[in-house]
Amino acid sequence: MVVSFLFFHSELEQQIRVTDEMISTYISTIFQYCGWEENYYRIQADMKLSEAKMDDARPENLKNLEQIGKDLATKHDAELEALAIKLIENRKARLARIDSKL
Repeated sequence: MVVSFLFFHSELEQQIRVTDEMISTYISTIFQYCGWEENYYRIQADMKLSEAKMDDARPENLKNLEQIGKDLATKHDAELEALAIKLIENRKARLARIDSKL
């Protein structure tokens, strides 16, 4: 019983990782095909298997994940800042179009 659970759990984690990679590849391809490469952002940490376990809610693991997120945000600060500016500009343009129709 325990062995079958561990096997199933391992298989489930692999399926989730494969699905994540497939979605990433698929979305990236669509954006490239449509000529929207500059609108596709993907920031992802390269994590060890022990860090990526979805069912590990121990306090030390959660703190480790928080640190990984902070490090990732620091590493990609310029890209995140550019994305935020782009989103703000898009929102302002949308609101201006709405106001002009009123």
